[in-house]
Amino acid sequence: GPSGDGLEPPDYELSDDSAQDPLDRQLAALARAVLPRSADRDSKEAVLKRIEQVACQVTGSPVRVLPFGSSANGCGERWSDIDAVVAWTPRGKVSKGFAGEILASIAMRCVKQGFILRELRLKAKVPIAMLETADGYEIDLSCGNLVPLLNTRLLRTYACIEPRLPVLACAVKRWAK
Repeated sequence: GPSGDGLEPPDYELSDDSAQDPLDRQLAALARAVLPRSADRDSKEAVLKRIEQVACQVTGSPVRVLPFGSSANGCGERWSDIDAVVAWTPRGKVSKGFAGEILASIAMRCVKQGFILRELRLKAKVPIAMLETADGYEIDLSCGNLVPLLNTRLLRTYACIEPRLPVLACAVKRWAK
């Protein structure tokens, strides 16, 4: 999967048993319309690799840029933004201020690599750099906050067990708007 754990929810497919059910047919149509295809996942993964290369240059360390949230747990639409974290912990605890400095440096270097910096929220509880690629991918990048990775893995595991979960999550999100 995108986080390197080998988990990838299967694509939603309408079984012969449920082909007669109107709700299943509607969910299948929604899945075809909005769920990411392998090309979408590959494109997002390539964006994260570009940011990871920049982060390694900035920190001088082998860091990972890991996705979390709907782009990583399988429950997002193909055009959903990418939430990602720079997973880097030098010896000792990283202060919020230091994480913000690293994040700002990564964001500025990303701009030199062709990214657009939409916003830099260094005073937020979790500092965020809001980036965009030339082809329209939006990325919310944080540094060192690894807690969301756990929830992402849990939901991705559920999506692997029950392939209808991602499309159902998309339907509920749309309904809630």
